[in-house]
Amino acid sequence: MADASYIKLSNRRKDDIRKEVYAQAFDVCHEQLRTYAECIHGRLFSVVWTCRAENRALNDCLHPHTSKEKMEEAFGVAERKLNEERRQAR
Repeated sequence: MADASYIKLSNRRKDDIRKEVYAQAFDVCHEQLRTYAECIHGRLFSVVWTCRAENRALNDCLHPHTSKEKMEEAFGVAERKLNEERRQAR
């Protein structure tokens, strides 16, 4: 049974964590992002077929860093930190 004083993350905090995880992923995949941005520049409908390889490379780079498992891991770390800070404040 869970501790009655255990605090779960708010939806706002989860959203902030998602943004942090995505920012870190884009930092790691900056080269693929730059290549994709160069490809889509000045295009409209043709982006879909013209930049397919660049889009796939960007998604392949981002996925390991933004998967559901990585998000849950980041949420878990934040929850543990929040609860540890709360315990120390008592």
